[in-house]
Amino acid sequence: MDKFSKWIVRNRKLILCGYLLASILSVLALPFVKINYDNSKYLPKDMKTQESLTIMKNAFGINGSAQAMIQDVSIPEALEWKTKIAELDGVKNVIWLDDFVDIYQPTMFIETSVLDSWYKDSHALMQIKFVEDDYNIKTEKAIHEIRMLTSD
Repeated sequence: MDKFSKWIVRNRKLILCGYLLASILSVLALPFVKINYDNSKYLPKDMKTQESLTIMKNAFGINGSAQAMIQDVSIPEALEWKTKIAELDGVKNVIWLDDFVDIYQPTMFIETSVLDSWYKDSHALMQIKFVEDDYNIKTEKAIHEIRMLTSD
């Protein structure tokens, strides 16, 4: 241990240069690193879970989904936001309060549990379904466009 510690002290500049070089190479390589959020890609193909996912995808299709909350809006304004989001490329549909009740009636006639699930305290919660799955580039772009659209 004594020899090792003396070697570290004698070669501290070499070790520091090595760490700096490794850090610089890591930063340069960063744009080439791809993140895979789909953990099912790591499952063996013959595993029952992987087979079940394949059957579900073939039978029902697996689309990505997200929830977006639009703050400080009235019900008519929220309906406009829903339309804007639904028109974005990569968005399959947007589910909101108007899919369940007539939003043109006074809110006192809408069941409280339904209203509170989608619109509460001037905040609208929307369920967004995408054309592709959660890990697709098209879905990623649609999410980015939604963020840019609702940045205020």
